[in-house]
Amino acid sequence: MTKFDAFKAQMIHSKRAKPIQNKNRKFSQQHIHLSDIALLPQGYETLFLALYFVFLPYLAGLLFQFCYISAMKVDVFLSVYEQSFFMFIWAMGYELIAFTLLLIIFKMSLTFSKDDLKPNMQKFRIP
Repeated sequence: MTKFDAFKAQMIHSKRAKPIQNKNRKFSQQHIHLSDIALLPQGYETLFLALYFVFLPYLAGLLFQFCYISAMKVDVFLSVYEQSFFMFIWAMGYELIAFTLLLIIFKMSLTFSKDDLKPNMQKFRIP
């Protein structure tokens, strides 16, 4: 068994769905495991979290700069990119990712509360 096969088996094992113990919990009381959210090989969690923290916002900032600021024109993008600092691009991407995650969390909380109401709802009857 090669190292890649062992890594692949480990990732498949960590991605298996865990049974839900108590379905009537509040949204804020759910247990969240970091291995379910991001690709983090065992033993290298710190390294991968640092790489994700640096590169994901930077790439999101570059994408925003290319799509929105330079209107997908390569020559305009290159001139803007040359004048932009690393931290400026990173901060734009960080804010975009933070806003997107907040929207996702808000949407999940709404669907979670909506799912809680379904079993208790009764069909409306005209008296």
